[in-house]
Amino acid sequence: MQRSTLLSAFLSLVGVSSFVAWTDADAQSGRAVNQSAIQANTAFDNALASDNSPGLENLLDPEFSWIFPDGSYYGRSDTLAALPDSAPSTTGEAITVVERAYGRVRALEVSSGLVRALRIWVLRPNGWRLLHMNELVKAPEREGEPPPYRAAYRDTVPVQSCDNPCETVPYTPATQRSLDALRSWQQQELGSHLMDMELWGSYVTDDWVSYRAGSVANSKERRIRLTNRRAENGVTGSTQATVLQMRLYDLTDAVLMVSLTQGLRGRPEYRTRIFVHDGQRSDGGPRYKMAESYGQVVAGAHVFERAQD
Repeated sequence: MQRSTLLSAFLSLVGVSSFVAWTDADAQSGRAVNQSAIQANTAFDNALASDNSPGLENLLDPEFSWIFPDGSYYGRSDTLAALPDSAPSTTGEAITVVERAYGRVRALEVSSGLVRALRIWVLRPNGWRLLHMNELVKAPEREGEPPPYRAAYRDTVPVQSCDNPCETVPYTPATQRSLDALRSWQQQELGSHLMDMELWGSYVTDDWVSYRAGSVANSKERRIRLTNRRAENGVTGSTQATVLQMRLYDLTDAVLMVSLTQGLRGRPEYRTRIFVHDGQRSDGGPRYKMAESYGQVVAGAHVFERAQD
């Protein structure tokens, strides 16, 4: 199985000499548990660089998944079978790693130029395991104020109802925490649909991290400002992308959402999101705020246009 990536220079930037192979003896002695997520991440990179399948098997969670910059989706077995072609994408520029902690969950943002990779590591009984990766290529950041408002397609057609995802989605959460995260996200989507940014913002962390392929980095303040600008230009509502597939991972200290969505017009898009518990919803249930959001279009898919109501 071939896995095409943007560039293969990543492998020349990562030295194999620091590779850490976790054995059963390591796990039993507690050495693997004492590894940090950063160390585990380095071990993962070096395992790929050295085509070390046993090393990867020790690092990948049984439910591991990987979304590549072209929108292809690999599971654990796909990744192991595709070696050595499943190398991370990079621009060949310096690589930086930023770690954001959510209890026993770590979100590592691995950057090389315009390439961004969100790696979700989870502390399991035998050490850190890589659960999910979402790679994308962002747009260059712009200096100064955003360009003048220009109506997008969604602003030129009647606003559709928000049954999916505001009311229902084709997925049934398996745990109460997952259900609470889903209900919280639906309130966030309702706020976006109504262009009620106070409601939307109450379900997003202040240091929300958001990237979407082909776009500049988004912040909470920027998202609110751009939505308010749409309203100032006569837009009265927003049609939300419908959920085609979804899975929620209850990681105790956070909830991971991986979904496939479809907008009004265009290709399907994978979304990776992290939610953390913070306060209560208006109905009294636990409120989960979105802390991370990555979006990647499925490049090889057909362009769809949803029927209008």
